[in-house]
Amino acid sequence: MKKAALSILMFLILDNAFAQLTSSNLSPDEMVVFSYGINNSFINTQAFDRWTFSNYGFREKHRLNSFLGLDIIGGRYQLGFDAGITLPYEMGVIYFGRKLTSRASKVSSWLNLEYGRVTAVFSNLAPLDYVPPPNPQGKIMELHYKAAYIGLLSKNYLNFLHFNTRIGGLKIPFNQGINVEIGYAPPGGSWTYGYYANGSTFNGNKVYTVPKPSNVFVNTGVFLGF
Repeated sequence: MKKAALSILMFLILDNAFAQLTSSNLSPDEMVVFSYGINNSFINTQAFDRWTFSNYGFREKHRLNSFLGLDIIGGRYQLGFDAGITLPYEMGVIYFGRKLTSRASKVSSWLNLEYGRVTAVFSNLAPLDYVPPPNPQGKIMELHYKAAYIGLLSKNYLNFLHFNTRIGGLKIPFNQGINVEIGYAPPGGSWTYGYYANGSTFNGNKVYTVPKPSNVFVNTGVFLGF
């Protein structure tokens, strides 16, 4: 119910005007925007949920994800990067796209092509039949999922929420907006069970008995950029 309400809110906001503004309330030809946002993912994990419930007696909760972003804008083109910072499901993507609206328009809306990776980490789950990696004694075992990801991202800045603030003598513009994206993880994603051998290298074996999430991902989110 909460996810449905958030989706309705996102699409209602889309009916309003969007803009991306500088401290002088202009839509610039060149700009760098750092952003922080909250993202909600809609992923079909019914098979995985049935597996966890039948074998472990619970279903993993899907939480709102936070993310950090960076946009580099030149003319009518945008290059950007978003990285999720919340577990269990994360997406790290780079994207490149074109502005759909004119410079004089009250709308600043971008359509981007994305490429990246979907990951998930679970320390409370283990495959039922697996070959353990070598020397696992005393290590914290984890179940990892990873897959490539391609998608379309609509990134929009909300004009009516734009404001400026001052830090010392510096005037900083704040731009609020929303993301709407749909993506696809091509076949080839895999689960791996193992541990970190030296803090950075994951030592594990692939497992094939854990159901994978759906290949289709839909995300909606809000962000604050400056």
